[in-house]
Amino acid sequence: MRRSKAAVRLVAEITRLGREGASRREVAAGLGVTLEELAARAREDAGLARALVLAEEAARAWWDGVPREALAAGARINTASWGGAMASRFGEAALPQPAARQTVDIDIPDNGRNRSRFPERRPPRDREEAEHFVGLWELAVENAEEGLEQAKQSLAEFGPPPDDDGGGYLVEDDPGGDDDAIEQETDE
Repeated sequence: MRRSKAAVRLVAEITRLGREGASRREVAAGLGVTLEELAARAREDAGLARALVLAEEAARAWWDGVPREALAAGARINTASWGGAMASRFGEAALPQPAARQTVDIDIPDNGRNRSRFPERRPPRDREEAEHFVGLWELAVENAEEGLEQAKQSLAEFGPPPDDDGGGYLVEDDPGGDDDAIEQETDE
C-alpha cells in the first residue's frame, strides 16, 4: 500500500523530533495532537507505530550523546542534572552503571590504643546522656577486663621468661632516668 504525502510528512516530522531528543508527549504536542490521539493513530497505522519506536530510539541516542558532545565542544555539563533527566525520562536502568566494586576486608588487630570504643570525654548535657555515658563506660570497662583476662591467659601459656628466677620481670628503661635495670616484684 502506498502512503499518502501527509503520512510521509508525519513520519518525517516524528523522526525529526525524535532526533532532537523529544519525548513522545513532545512529539504529540509538536504534531498538534494529544498523546491519546497519537497512540490511537499508531494502533491503526503500523508505519506510524514504527516511526514512534524509531523516534524513541533516536531521542535516547540524543540524550546519550549530550555529555560526549559537551565534552567535545569544551562546554561544562551538570552531570547530576543530566543523570536526573535520564532517570526521569528513561528510568534508573538508563543511567551508566558503575563497575562492580571489589571489597577487601583487612583485619587489623587491636593494639589497645583505639579510643573510638570509648564515650566522648565531654560533660553530659543532661541526665539521660549521663546515663548513656555510664553505660558506654561500663561496656568499655567490661571489654577491657575481658581483654586483660585473655592477655593474662596468653602470657601464662608462654610460661616464665627464660632468664627469670621466679621473682619478677626485668624492666629495661627506668622511668626515673636511672640507666640501671630494676627488678619489679609480682604478686604470684
